[in-house]
Amino acid sequence: MTPLKGVGYNVFAVAPISVDYLVVAGGGGSGRTMATGTGTGGGGAGGMRCTVTATGGGGSLESALSLIPGTSYTVTVGGGGTGATTQQTRGGNGGGTSGGGTSGSDSVFSTITSTGGGGGASGSASTAGKNGGSGGGGSTSGTFANGTGTANQGYNGGAGGVSGNAYAGGGGGAGQAGNTNGIGRGGDGVAVSITGSSVTYAGGGGGLVNNVGTVAGGLGGGGTANPNQNGTANTGGGGGAWDGAGNAGNGGSGVVICRYSGSQAATGGTVTTSGGYTIHTFNSSGTFTTLATGAKATGGTITTSGGYVIHTFTSSGTFIPAQNLTIDYLIVGGGGAAGSEEGGGGGGGGGLQTASGSSLTANTSYTVTVGGGGTAASGSAGGAGSTSSFNSVSAGGGAGGAKYSGSGGTSGSPQSNAGGSAGGAVSYGETGGGGGGAGSTGSNGTYNTSGGNGGTGTSSSYSGSSVTYAGGGGGGGALNVPGGSATGGGGAAAATTSVNGTAGTTNQGGGGGGVRSGARVGGNGGSGIVIIRYAA
Repeated sequence: MTPLKGVGYNVFAVAPISVDYLVVAGGGGSGRTMATGTGTGGGGAGGMRCTVTATGGGGSLESALSLIPGTSYTVTVGGGGTGATTQQTRGGNGGGTSGGGTSGSDSVFSTITSTGGGGGASGSASTAGKNGGSGGGGSTSGTFANGTGTANQGYNGGAGGVSGNAYAGGGGGAGQAGNTNGIGRGGDGVAVSITGSSVTYAGGGGGLVNNVGTVAGGLGGGGTANPNQNGTANTGGGGGAWDGAGNAGNGGSGVVICRYSGSQAATGGTVTTSGGYTIHTFNSSGTFTTLATGAKATGGTITTSGGYVIHTFTSSGTFIPAQNLTIDYLIVGGGGAAGSEEGGGGGGGGGLQTASGSSLTANTSYTVTVGGGGTAASGSAGGAGSTSSFNSVSAGGGAGGAKYSGSGGTSGSPQSNAGGSAGGAVSYGETGGGGGGAGSTGSNGTYNTSGGNGGTGTSSSYSGSSVTYAGGGGGGGALNVPGGSATGGGGAAAATTSVNGTAGTTNQGGGGGGVRSGARVGGNGGSGIVIIRYAA
């Protein structure tokens, strides 16, 4: 569980969201034999825990989770175990390793964990079916023992035997034990209506019966035996047993389904609606993120101001609207660094893009990239800033300033305002040009008088208050010559010969400021920012 930065200080003081769930783990793989007169057990179904209709193992319905608004919850969907590859091994548990079978994993949602299904026993080795969410079926060899299920998740696998006709046990299901409907038959799963329609999950895989053909798996995705069949994907069904060449049946992957009453209040998974509920279905692992109070999307730091919900990205991330949205946005690229040595040019401010009334689609992940500022280095020109972007719109990074009596860097696209020219390279009077800003070009340096001022930035109130972004950095001066000034997040040139240039302001996209000494390093550029807002 990861709390998000949320709406003011009230995110954790609001009522939690009541969320129903179905959590089904991966089914167990089945056993295999190639020996005459022997049989191998079916894979047990993945464990099943549920708050709607019924739960696994004959247990009482579980209680809904109370989830905190503005919080991310990890969802893990367990894979099915792999069927045995030789007659000496059992199939793999859906949630753990064993000889011959690859391991899957349990399924997890918040504090709820369902256990992977047990692997079926092999016919020619003295092995029992494995324990798991539901137990794996026993074989016709050794002790014939079946695996046991987990309380309130699934039932035991069926035991093997040789009475009248050698037979192996079917894998246990969430609704009944293996062999309940006949020797070798996989146990049935449980029907649940959490999605709005009745679906049966977590059936056990069929086990082999000597001199009998196909043996059915349990309802709910259990694989048939002979020929083997994999458990059905995203049902947690157990794999069916096999006595031929190749692997025995694999277990089916699990599933996690979450639902709550009313309109969409979270993101993650495939989102549908039915009967007044919003439903999130995870067929693979992901993240279930509840919306912060008043928010209609997730991502960034969420605040409110002036009738707007504001998502501020100071580093790269993802913006996911929970409904179709009309948004405004601001994108600022990273500022360029200043050139080093006396009279180095100021760094260019980042580019700036802004728009209002853009349309976004519900439950779509939009990548947000926040560009870093350029880096200054001793004796070198300044490094360029990086591009910031959102929804296929980009704001370029500012160019770095030239070193030693150099011109200022150009601001990032789309403005691309030029930096100022240097003011000459005569000893002790060198001055650099100011970096271009998003609002204007940089000023020229003046020999023996002053470094050029950085170009102006551009103001925006999308953050909730007026902030000026992407100003150019001030051009450097010389021993007895002052450097240029800067605004809008740009860094001013060094005030004395004993200090480095001033860095552009973090998350304002300003250019770095120049220096007054060959022993000093220009200022780094400031990183960019992306701000997205919509009506509350």
